[in-house]
Amino acid sequence: MNHVYDQTLYKIGRETVALFPEQLKNGDVGTRVLETNRDYLLNIKPLQMVKKSCEYYGSSLRGRQDATKALSGITYKPPIVLSTTIQIFLFPTSSPTSGRCGWISYQHAERMGRSAQGVFVRLNEDEQWFVDMSAASLETQLYRTAFLHQTIMSRVG
Repeated sequence: MNHVYDQTLYKIGRETVALFPEQLKNGDVGTRVLETNRDYLLNIKPLQMVKKSCEYYGSSLRGRQDATKALSGITYKPPIVLSTTIQIFLFPTSSPTSGRCGWISYQHAERMGRSAQGVFVRLNEDEQWFVDMSAASLETQLYRTAFLHQTIMSRVG
């Protein structure tokens, strides 16, 4: 999909699988949003999209990261809970301040895979998006996010 959408029309939700940085035609960095059945290109960086979505769900990214640190001790590439109500947990593919950082939804982890070409997110039988992270890093992020998920969900019921 080549059409660039206005970011104000999009909110991270249950259908969101991943957010990846992608260069727009004008040279700016936008966000490739992968959903369970489609994808979008937005005119906002992934980090800014995550920040806006944190605010939409009632907190800030810093607040979400501080909560992760308090609950798990994780300070580097911390996963976050975006919404406990609809159980959206995200983890970064690299340092969140890196221009190459993407964000992946833990609820769609079964769509993650490894091949000779690297780590990928599977959208359907025919379409895969390769992720700029090692298989070991993916595994670590999945374990960290699983721990955060279990800890949070045991407290909210």
